Formats: sequence, structure tokens, C-alpha cells
Amino acid sequence: MAEAPDRPFPVRLGLAATEVVSLAKRYAKSLDTAEVKNPHVLYALLNQKGGLGARALEELGIEYPDTARLLRYPPPEGPFPEPLGRADMPTLSSEVLETLGWAGAEAEADGWSEVDPGHILIALSQVGKDVALLLEERGGGPERIRELVNLLRADRGEQAKQDDSQRADRPERLEAVPTHRDGPATEDDMGRGRFAEVLGERMRRVRGEDTERPAGNWRQRWRKRRRDAAEARLTGPFMVHVHAPWGAGKSSLLNFLATDLRNREPRDGGGVRRAAQFLFGRRRAVKPQLSRWIVVPFNAWEHQRLATPWWWLLAAMQRRCGRELWWIDRRRWAWFWLRDVGWRIWNVRIAVLTVSLLAVLVGVVWALDWFGLADESLSTVQTVLLTAGSAAALATTLFTVARGTGRWLAIGSAEGADRFLKRASDPLGVYRRRFRWLVRSTGRPIAVFVDDLDRGRPEYVVELLEGIQTLFVAEPVAYVVAADRAWLYQSFGKAYEDFEETAGDPSRPLGFRFLEKTFQISMEIPPMSDDVRGAFWGSLLSTSPGGEGARGRSSTSVPADAFAELSTQEEVESQAQSLLAAGMEPEDVYAGAVRRFNAAEIEQQTETLLTKFAPLLESNPRSMKRLVNAYGFERDLLVRQGHFLDEEERRQLALLTILRLRWPLFADHLRDNPADADLCAAGNGTAPDDHEFKRIFTDPALRALFEDSVVGTKLDRGLIERFPSRDE
Repeated sequence: MAEAPDRPFPVRLGLAATEVVSLAKRYAKSLDTAEVKNPHVLYALLNQKGGLGARALEELGIEYPDTARLLRYPPPEGPFPEPLGRADMPTLSSEVLETLGWAGAEAEADGWSEVDPGHILIALSQVGKDVALLLEERGGGPERIRELVNLLRADRGEQAKQDDSQRADRPERLEAVPTHRDGPATEDDMGRGRFAEVLGERMRRVRGEDTERPAGNWRQRWRKRRRDAAEARLTGPFMVHVHAPWGAGKSSLLNFLATDLRNREPRDGGGVRRAAQFLFGRRRAVKPQLSRWIVVPFNAWEHQRLATPWWWLLAAMQRRCGRELWWIDRRRWAWFWLRDVGWRIWNVRIAVLTVSLLAVLVGVVWALDWFGLADESLSTVQTVLLTAGSAAALATTLFTVARGTGRWLAIGSAEGADRFLKRASDPLGVYRRRFRWLVRSTGRPIAVFVDDLDRGRPEYVVELLEGIQTLFVAEPVAYVVAADRAWLYQSFGKAYEDFEETAGDPSRPLGFRFLEKTFQISMEIPPMSDDVRGAFWGSLLSTSPGGEGARGRSSTSVPADAFAELSTQEEVESQAQSLLAAGMEPEDVYAGAVRRFNAAEIEQQTETLLTKFAPLLESNPRSMKRLVNAYGFERDLLVRQGHFLDEEERRQLALLTILRLRWPLFADHLRDNPADADLCAAGNGTAPDDHEFKRIFTDPALRALFEDSVVGTKLDRGLIERFPSRDE
């Protein structure tokens, strides 16, 4: 008997087994099912006429109606549905991937180089759950099916056996393995779209946007823009840090977040149609109640070779704002460029004034004939012209100086910015005004995405982030920095290493304190769960596209005002359960619940809950604000994934959030070594002397989280290993 596989596919699928998987996908597609389940595989085995699995199931007396009981859908009685296109084909579920893994282990244990339908049937009898129960009812336990399959193989003869499965001693044929590019994803295969949606909702709410009020006609949209702009001027900028190691999908997450914030229809067609859309079309909002943001991507790694990093960020904003306004508001696009030209003319006003005065002076002299040249000889005229030429040369010199000064003020180049910073009396004030002029000219909320900052040199990282903090803080612009957290805090630590002993500690080095001051909210991209990892691995091996884009959706959408009148978290949860029971689309239900959780009245209830945790925080306002932001995001993400927290789980989440905020490196250590959580409470032993966090274990502030705290709950090893608990 085979043991549990230690990798998804120990042995590749043979031709007959590949046909079974293809039949299962086509059957699932014919039922409008988003994923292939084990009953679909069972049905495919039955449909493989003359196949090994079909003959074994016939011996057990299993027929088509048996699959109807498992799937709750009547299988087609006639021919199997014709092959459909690869687009939108269902993906393999985690249970099917597990079944194929067991089938590979069976083949490997028997010394076979490929999986055949018999191995799949044996695996179904072991891990097929409902299918395994059906087989057991018909006398088909794992051992019985293994014996039956071996007998059928022997009956087919050696040549048929080789044609069906290819023994290990046969030369291997070439495999068809897809090639994948290592670039940011545009299809959501790992559920990152929910993460981006929750983050987008938080960013909108922080800016003061009302994401629930309908805006179906132009008048409502105009009022919404004015109201949101007025609220935004009271909030100021908002900086978000998304951290994860290299390769975890930070750039992909920014793609999904940009799509959510832009909130506009995708481009249609190509060629002439796209050209016509570019010239005359305007892409409308996908969700009218949400604003359409301007997203400014800025790749820090590409710009680190260039001096004055904040200047290049400002230049990127000017270019990108004009480009995005073209797609969403042509009148605002024209107004933006007129204001930009007006700014440049105003900042070269010295040169413009000089030229204008010279032109007026020449015109007056010529009109009034001040020099009396009308009746003079040619030599006199030449003398006057020479004198005028000298004056013109002097005027040209003055104009050149004025023009150069105007270029500096107009921010015409990075070199000019450097020279201007060294010579002007108030250089930063000029660039702040330039930034304010750009932001207010757009009339739209702006988000700046800084990517690949964790590939820059330490001095560049510090200069860019400090430049944003000092120059661009007067306007309500959102900044999303996607970078490895360790890279950022070590960059600040290197820049200010002389102060490490004064302000740092092992669990929160000095660089972390700079990050806390820089970012209002910091969140980690969650690692892939086993189910997500298996599904993603299956999508890589499959030649048909998968991901959430291929998932079916319910035909019943959630009403826009489904959560509008609810004022407590309990009411929102109850309404969500009712909508789900009524067959509403789950994705829309969870999104609506998250949107309502961020309403002002419910957010105030959250802040009231968190006030009980004040004794467990540091005594400064920033730590309290960071707790509210981080807790709200984590709660929303869980709800968006379909998990509503009860009162006990809310308190537990608050404690976990405090642990991650106050002792970030120690929290990472406990995640990787949850057994050390037992040492955080008194009476459970002490840490070894050489433990890197030995001093932290005895910190009274930390122990207050793991002992009976003032909030009536505490952290323990189980919570750190898995929160929230789910019944799988």
C-alpha cells in the first residue's frame, strides 16, 4: 500500500489518466461548475469506454445514477459533451490534486513510471471522501479495488498494459510542460484580489470617501466628487507599507490594487476599435458608488541610478496624471494641461516680462520716430543700428539669466532642481507648491505605488522615503510602498547606526521605529495556505487557465442598499448570513459587509472595543492609531475571506495585532517556532541563555499578553499556530 505523497505529483499522468482528467474537466464545465471535484473524476472513469477504471466500476455495479447522488446533478444520459475551448475551463480542486498525488504514490510504489486510471480509482477509494464511501458500500474498499485492478490488467495482456500505462523500463517520451514568465500576475490565482479589495476600501475610507452612497447619475457623481474632495483636504496623506519577501507577489498585488482603485471599464477590442476608443471614448466606472483614482506607478529600482529621487517621483506624477485623465475625464485633462502651462509661464515670468517690455519699447520707438531716422542719411542709420544692436545684446544676456532662473523655478530638469536647492532662499516651498498645484489640478484622488524599493541602495531608500515625508505631506495623496520589511528597516538602521544602542532593542531595532513613523498602516501579504498552494501548483501544470477569473458566479446579485441601514457589527453579520442563505453571490456579500464595517458608526464601535487594550500599548498616540488601522485591516481581510469573528475572536485578534506591532521580529519568530510561545507565560520554564530573544521572554509588557490580561483573554501557542480556528 502506498504512503501519503510528500509532493503533489510523484509520477506523471499517463495518456489514459490524462484523458480521465480532461473528461472530468469537460463534465464539470457542462454543469457550470468552477472546480473539478472527485465525483467528476468518478464520472469520467465511467465514461472512458473500455478503460480500466470503467471495467472495474462495472464489476462493482456502480453506474451513472450513483454520481447523481454525489453531485446532486443528473449526469447526461447521452454522449459526453463535446470538448470545449480551453478558456474558462474549470480548475482542479484541492481534493482532486490530493487524489492525483495519491495515485502517483500508488504508481511509484508499484514501480510504474506513469499513472493509469487504475491508480486513480485506488486513490479515490482512499481519499475520495464521498466517493470512497460509495465504493465501500459496493464492496470496493482499497484492497478489493487494488486486487480487481491488478486482475483486469493481467487480463488485458502485456501489449495493452504497455499502451495504457507504459512500464518503467520503457524509454520515456517527451513531456509537454508549460513555460511561465516571471512577471507580475494579471490573473488572480492565489486570492490576492480580496487582499487588494480590502486595502482599497481602507484607503478610500481614510481619505473620507463614502463608499456606500449611490451615485448613479451625473449629478450624484458630481456631488460625490465635491464631497469626497472636501473630506480629503481634512485628512492629509496616507502611507501604506505592504511587506513580504522577494517573489511573494508584491508587484502582482499592486496590479490588483490599481485595478480596484482605478475602477474603470477595461479596454475593448483592438486595432481600429481601440484607436477610436482612445480618441473619442471615455471609460466609465465599474462601480458608480466608488471614485476613480489616478494610480502613479514608480519603480524605485529603475530610478536609483538618477539623482534627486523625489524629483523623479514628482515628474512621474505629472506625466501619469495627464495620461490617466485622458481616459476618464477629457475636460479635466484639458484643464490639467492648461494649469500646467500656466504654472510654467508664471515661473518664467521674469523672462516673459523682459521680452514683453523690449517689444513694447521697440514698437514705441519705431512708431514715434524718436531718433528722427525718416530723413537721415544711410550712415546715420547704420550708427543708430549699431547702438541698438549693443542694447539688444545686453537685453539678450539679461533674458538668458532670466530664462535660466525660470527653468529652475519651472522644475525643468533634475540638474536644475539640484542647482535651485543650493541657491534659492526657500527651495522646498517652491516644490511643495508645485506638488499642490499638480494634485489639485487633477480633481481626482491619487495613489502613488512605489515598487521594488527593496532592491535599492540604503542611502537611496532613506532619501526617497524622507523626501516624501518632508516635501509631499501637504496634500491627501496615498502612497503604497511594496518592499521587504527587513530591507527597509536595515536601510534606516545603516543610515542612523550611531543611535542603535540608544533607541533600538532586539525585537524592534531602530530602523523599525523609522518605519512606524513613516507608515500609518503596515501589513504582510499572507503566506499561501496548503489549499491555495496546491491549486496554484495545479494551475501551473495545467495548460488551461485557472484562477478566480474562471470561477462561476451566481446569477443573483446583492442589492446596493442591503447593508445601508445596519448600525452594529452583529446586524451586518446576521444580514450577510441571510443573504448567503438566499443564494446571493458570496463574493458580493462579503465585499458589502466589509464596506459596511468601515462606516463611521461601526468604526466607532471598533475604537470603543480597542480602548480596553490601552494598558497593553505604549503610552503614545501613534501606537493607538496604528492598532486601530492594523486591527481594522486584519478583521476586514478575514471577513472578505468569509470568516466573521465572534466577540472572543475579536479580542484575540487585537492581542495578536499588538504582538505584531510592538515586537515584530519576535512575532515572526513565534510564527516559525510556535513552541516558544509557552515560555512567554510565567511558570512554563525559561529560554536558553543563548536564545536571541531571551530578554524579551521576561518583558512584563509581553507577558501581559500571554497571561490573564485586563481584556479577559490571552494568547497561547494554539492561537499563534492558527488564527482564527476553522472547522475543515
